Amino acid sequence: MDEAAKPENVRAALTALSRLLNGKPAAENTANRKRMVLSNAFRYAVEERALLTRHPFLSVD
Repeated sequence: MDEAAKPENVRAALTALSRLLNGKPAAENTANRKRMVLSNAFRYAVEERALLTRHPFLSVD
């Protein structure tokens, strides 16, 4: 989890979520939905499992 929470990896994940598998931009609604799922997973890691001390989205612009 620590590796996934590094800012450069979070940025890469957010970029990947905004693209389709063929590299084209995803629809805004699709990208937002995927971003929410990732955010919920990080929130679960912080609040419920105590695997992280802070939500990684807070360290990324």
